[in-house]
Amino acid sequence: MPYCVNCGAQNPDGAKFCVNCGKSVTETAAEPGAQPSPTQPAAAPSKLAGTPGALLIAAMAVVGLGGLLQLIGGDALAVFALGLAGLIYATAYAPLQKGLFSAARNGAITSGGVCLAFGLVDIFVGAWSGMVISLLCAAFLGLAWNQIKD
Repeated sequence: MPYCVNCGAQNPDGAKFCVNCGKSVTETAAEPGAQPSPTQPAAAPSKLAGTPGALLIAAMAVVGLGGLLQLIGGDALAVFALGLAGLIYATAYAPLQKGLFSAARNGAITSGGVCLAFGLVDIFVGAWSGMVISLLCAAFLGLAWNQIKD
């Protein structure tokens, strides 16, 4: 299995783009930690904020777990939070995994806007836990959007 020159992640055979960072894997290292040859660029250090895929998963986890906790607490509006996790998956994460970076960027920013809107509504109705969940989700989506390159 090839390894990404950019981040060192292992990719499936035949992959054109890294499943971790989204960069092209046309040049691959033979094994993780292999020394780059003079013609092969050195791997870039890992990003402090994480990879776009990991950030999208974190956003889905935050909003999904928050929605489940709201549902357990008897809040009928939790369905919106659970639906938002599905929206993030369908519009941002799935396109990223397919190498559709423009669509993934658009999905991340659209989902982030929806999270911000939910956060503002939560502020106005006094649902502080929902506000924290929504704004944290929006932050993850904004970071992912910033790292996905067209």
